[in-house]
Amino acid sequence: IAGVQGGAGAAFNGRRSRIVGVDDASRRYEVCFIDDGSLHKVRHSNARLIEPAGAGGAQSVDEVLLQIQALQGKYKTAKLRTESFRRELATAQEELRTEREKTSSEAAEMATRLRALERSLH
Repeated sequence: IAGVQGGAGAAFNGRRSRIVGVDDASRRYEVCFIDDGSLHKVRHSNARLIEPAGAGGAQSVDEVLLQIQALQGKYKTAKLRTESFRRELATAQEELRTEREKTSSEAAEMATRLRALERSLH
């Protein structure tokens, strides 16, 4: 972190941190300071890349930002899929409870469907 002026934020200068997120609304990086693990938000202009994320050479801050945004998109997609699977699982569980009141062969068939849905979540 470099170039932070005034107030308590000036103490961030020179401290090493990792970018852990992006706050698009405030156009700031969410960073975790390596020395104490504290989380703070800093302006993009105050972030300096001193170690590239990969072995392929130095990356610009913009490249790192694009990677973070791509990972956030993947996380959101995975979260939506998980929520969808959970809804399907809840529906299957309710169906199983209803079917248990019917014949045992019908209930066994529903249990097989439930186990298949549960396996797909893992």
